Amino acid sequence: EPSGSEAVPMQPVPAGAEQSAAKDEAMREWLNQLDCGKGALLQYFPALKTEFDADLEQLLAVRLHDQQAPGLLGSIDPEFWQVCGIT
Repeated sequence: EPSGSEAVPMQPVPAGAEQSAAKDEAMREWLNQLDCGKGALLQYFPALKTEFDADLEQLLAVRLHDQQAPGLLGSIDPEFWQVCGIT
């Protein structure tokens, strides 16, 4: 019977899980920076994780080369706003 002082061996973290955690953290940090640390944009993290694997490189794909409307909104694929629940 193990005593309370015996250490339980830790299971190794799969490399994919470690990389995924790093992407998640980078995405959360980026969202926080967009609104100067207020955290209001963190509500979109679940959608970004689901649709883009929290991968900033994948997120770059929604930027349009030919702007469809004036301003920042016109330079982002409209599908992005729908995926994130922004209407």
